[in-house]
Amino acid sequence: MQSFRTLFGFSYKLVLDGILSVFYLNSYVLVIGKLFTAQATGLYFFARKITELISQQITSAIQQATYPALATLQDDNVALRQKYRQIIQLLTFMMAPVMLFLGALALARVRSGGLTQGVVFPSSGWNRDLYWSSMGRLARVFVQ
Repeated sequence: MQSFRTLFGFSYKLVLDGILSVFYLNSYVLVIGKLFTAQATGLYFFARKITELISQQITSAIQQATYPALATLQDDNVALRQKYRQIIQLLTFMMAPVMLFLGALALARVRSGGLTQGVVFPSSGWNRDLYWSSMGRLARVFVQ
């Protein structure tokens, strides 16, 4: 019973943080819903979920591949830091050319309000649609 109290004393804070995070991260939908139509709100919400899906898939694949290797080094902090640094360098080496290529294709730069800025470039095909890209995000904008 003592171990349950010890674990619950810590875990309830994690659960509470998770619940508050969900409300905070999705509160923009309520604000957009008040200012714009239901269709615009739905499109924004769906585009945001698609960009998060891409990011989550990449993150999940990397975690599944690197977690077992890093778990074997959990007792050696120096080796763990070195391998973690190598993983970050490899990911940067792979993603930087992709992001530079997307930036080169950009029609316009978009201020996102953060430290990074996004780029807009045309989609392939007959539509006048655009892709919006920023660090870790890619969304298709349908132009009607």
